[in-house]
Amino acid sequence: EGMEDSRNIILSTMPHLDGYIIDRYLGVASEHAFLNAEQVEDEVSTAINSSYDELAQKLKGHALHNKANAVVGINYQLTPMPAENPTLGHYRYKLTCTGNLVWAHRP
Repeated sequence: EGMEDSRNIILSTMPHLDGYIIDRYLGVASEHAFLNAEQVEDEVSTAINSSYDELAQKLKGHALHNKANAVVGINYQLTPMPAENPTLGHYRYKLTCTGNLVWAHRP
């Protein structure tokens, strides 16, 4: 099975994959992005959802590099960062995406 293409890599927030057996855990990968407060706090903004997806997609690159064919247990953490200029109130958030790189197969 050629895994040189990231489109074939499975992403899951669950620690397991239905219909697959995990053979090996190959490491942990993480990616992060910075978002301004408006992107996070605006309930109708699609910026945060696209950031979630973008970061998860970046984990596929880590999977390819580590010869994994899936990333499981993906989770996200949103951390408020100190304002660069407190008088202007330019608050930012750091969005971190982490997942376990695994090799899995269908039994």
